[in-house]
Amino acid sequence: ATGDVLIVGGDRLVNGQRNYANRDVNIFTPSNNALTKQTQSMAYQRWYATSITTASGEVAVIGGRDDRYYEGNAQYPPTDDTFSPTPEVYNATTGWRTLTTATSDAAYGSRVQAWNYPRAWWSPDGKVVVFNVMGEIWSLDIAGTGTVTQLPGTLPLGAYMLPAAMYQP
Repeated sequence: ATGDVLIVGGDRLVNGQRNYANRDVNIFTPSNNALTKQTQSMAYQRWYATSITTASGEVAVIGGRDDRYYEGNAQYPPTDDTFSPTPEVYNATTGWRTLTTATSDAAYGSRVQAWNYPRAWWSPDGKVVVFNVMGEIWSLDIAGTGTVTQLPGTLPLGAYMLPAAMYQP
């Protein structure tokens, strides 16, 4: 572990308006306070995505918004809400791979703010468990091009603007 921090996505301006996503990938190195933009970007733009590091050091990135709704005006054209429902995985040696068979609007896409910092944790079986604000529970397997499965049961309804934490009682 080098202590470096992977920073993905973030804010960009469109027609003079903020809160649009980008595909940027940066590495922050605390030992010399350096921020280095990587040459390979993500396949999808992401704003408010979740990143989660695997036991092997790969990083799964899920959710996020591409663009936001803007009604437009005489100077700037309108834009629509669009989202990033397809996860990606970063490997420091091989770069990015897209989980093309794990796309889900319900788990971490457009449905009821599921894109907004998806609540995600690693489970003991090596998969990502995702809880959405509707109380649904999802399992994301990042092997290959990925799979996503809704699990039985539900949790109490949440709120997209509230954080979540997992701990051992």
